[in-house]
Amino acid sequence: MNKSLFFLMILSCLLISLTGCATKGNNAGITSEISSENPQYTEQIEAARKYIIKNNWGTQNSVKTNTAVVSNHTVDSLDEVLSKKYVGKIVYKVSFEDEPNTVTGLPVVLIDKDSNNVIGYIPSE
Repeated sequence: MNKSLFFLMILSCLLISLTGCATKGNNAGITSEISSENPQYTEQIEAARKYIIKNNWGTQNSVKTNTAVVSNHTVDSLDEVLSKKYVGKIVYKVSFEDEPNTVTGLPVVLIDKDSNNVIGYIPSE
């Protein structure tokens, strides 16, 4: 009895550690750097810039659209979203380069692919 209980405990710990290490990636594999030569995501970048300024996280000078990076992102439960209906959905993730010597960087803004509206953000670290 003790040997089978011990074996069961070892097997359970092994399975928990293996499944705990399997994480789902947040990046859907497409990253597009934005520059003046690639205006494809201008609407998303402008929506993100306005959202950051509106929430007093940045200023006209600190949110530089020429440093924006847009990529696909799968919303997870740790993201700050306006509605939980977006969890699991692939959206645009717009980030801006932080200014040097800042304590807190600019948040990453999440944009709905269908409506191009801001649906949330990821706080900076």
